Amino acid sequence: MTSENLREYVIFKLKEGLFALEIGKVQNIEKIIRITEIPEAKPHIKGVINLRGDLIIIIDLNNKLSGVDTEITNQSRIVILSNSECKVGLIVDSVVGVNQFEDSMIENTKQVNTLNDCDAFKAVIKDGKDIILVVSEEKIQLDI
Repeated sequence: MTSENLREYVIFKLKEGLFALEIGKVQNIEKIIRITEIPEAKPHIKGVINLRGDLIIIIDLNNKLSGVDTEITNQSRIVILSNSECKVGLIVDSVVGVNQFEDSMIENTKQVNTLNDCDAFKAVIKDGKDIILVVSEEKIQLDI
């Protein structure tokens, strides 16, 4: 395995599923802090936080993908995205870690996206018996 054919991802859980974001798209990962609700916002937009002086819009990723709110626990995290014009944080059930995968393990998601109305995935990683869906942060941010 050479570093030329490896890609790095932040792996996280939503319910029992494994999901990923490209490491370069993640600014940092935070514990859940107080979220200020925004009246009449879309159901997946939980509000905003003030994180070290930055105003960050908080999206419940599970709600965005399935319509069901994330149950906040001690393991819940906010994954702050790095490349957005407006700062966005995604609530996830837990962060598993950072993993590297060979290009050969990463496949197109045309079949998966036909099953999901929001076209939210850009790749599928086959890691042994695990299937990891790579979230398209661009598509998630488009619906703010």
